[in-house]
Amino acid sequence: MRANEKKQDGLIEFQALAAELVRQRDAKRDFIGDTRLMAMTPDAQQFAIKTNGDYEQFKVARTMHEQLAEKLGIPYKYYQRMQESVPELLAANVNTWLQKEPKKRMVRTLDGNARAFLSNAYRPLDNYELLSAAMVTFDKYAQRGLQIRDCGLTPYRMYVKATVSFRRQEVVPGDVVEAGIVLSNSEIGAGSVRIEPIIFRLVCSNGMITKSTIKQFHVGKRIGEHSAEIEEMFTAETLTARDRAFWLQVRDVVSRTFEDSTWFDGEVEKLREAKFDRIEKTNKEAVEVTQKSFRLTDKEADGVLERLIISGDFSKYGLANAVTNVAQNVEVYDRRIELERTGYEIIEMPKRKFAELYA
Repeated sequence: MRANEKKQDGLIEFQALAAELVRQRDAKRDFIGDTRLMAMTPDAQQFAIKTNGDYEQFKVARTMHEQLAEKLGIPYKYYQRMQESVPELLAANVNTWLQKEPKKRMVRTLDGNARAFLSNAYRPLDNYELLSAAMVTFDKYAQRGLQIRDCGLTPYRMYVKATVSFRRQEVVPGDVVEAGIVLSNSEIGAGSVRIEPIIFRLVCSNGMITKSTIKQFHVGKRIGEHSAEIEEMFTAETLTARDRAFWLQVRDVVSRTFEDSTWFDGEVEKLREAKFDRIEKTNKEAVEVTQKSFRLTDKEADGVLERLIISGDFSKYGLANAVTNVAQNVEVYDRRIELERTGYEIIEMPKRKFAELYA
């Protein structure tokens, strides 16, 4: 990170992440019940849930606002306008639809904040359990060069990126890459549990995330269908026991990804071949095409252009690395991961399509 750049929102040290997940495991509370027993306060700041005859109030997090708008069919721009200008109108809208179209919903809370408004079929597969499952394998590889490269914890997702030094090759002399994985998950319905192989470039600490090995959606049996009350959900220990088979699968996949040289050899060969796919357009034109094709912001596109020129590598490989290098300095860690996936999408682009876009 350059001296004049701020720390990426969501970037967190591994030990701090582990401690925070333990804390969150013990602090989180989940409720299942009829929306007629829920209400937003007139100032649109609190969400009330009726349990044991009394209403308990939680501050409404942004993620909760987004999901309320989606689930209740309120266009989000209009939702935000009401929230900013006429909060009592927003509360009236939300409460009307909670009553008029009652459904069983799960509300996930943490630290006094209502952070998610989900279906009662949502299956909690949480961050603490994912990291705990992976740590069994991480510990096994600690003596074989496993290194935690970086971690992210945002309001939407958790990420852990790890590589192993025994799975290492050169793309060209002096340009070394390692095999690794990215674990990711959302506790609020913003994504599945994912284990994705990663190619990590040592010369500039770029990560290029390949296709998912595991993608497990948070869907399970509907809970609380026949209850007339709102119920607080199971303990973390009960959920962990229920999903034991899945967490064992996570361990196995992490281990197989590190041990299997076949996928890594194949990916490195793709990188080598990408060196021969040349960019014939001007640098500015090439970046404009990339911006349009992969929906980069103007700031990201400017960064890609700068890095492409500095590297002097005007190939598909050079372009992919320029994108993943920019990823290190975007403002939010969620976007960093998206750009690291984009780098691999560029590598995967068929030769004919690449030539059409960049010749």
